Amino acid sequence: MNTLRELAPLLVPLVLGIMILSAAYRLWRYHHHPRRVLSEGISCGTLIGIMGLVGLVDSSLWWAVWLLALALLSGIAVATWRASSTNPPAEPTKMQARLLGRPSVAGLIGEGVFYALLLALALLGG
Repeated sequence: MNTLRELAPLLVPLVLGIMILSAAYRLWRYHHHPRRVLSEGISCGTLIGIMGLVGLVDSSLWWAVWLLALALLSGIAVATWRASSTNPPAEPTKMQARLLGRPSVAGLIGEGVFYALLLALALLGG
């Protein structure tokens, strides 16, 4: 149990970084519905914000958070270009069909509210 407590400051940012990088890879690789691109961008941006507010990443690794943000922004750019200028696959696989489907409005509202709360916390906290 003590080993887990000692490794937690390393494991949490590592897991969050892997989550953000996997979302960026999905944005680079597959066709997405435009609202799904928005949802992925907001959720990953919120995770990056949480990492910064809570101080999960050591100050000597400040560049790692910027690399995650750069990977996310480039994934959003590629996914937006792909959604606006190329056709989706004619016979999508099950995963591709899920990514091409419109996300629920409730999920988008939830992401937006969570992002707004995080922004308010950052502004009120200084």
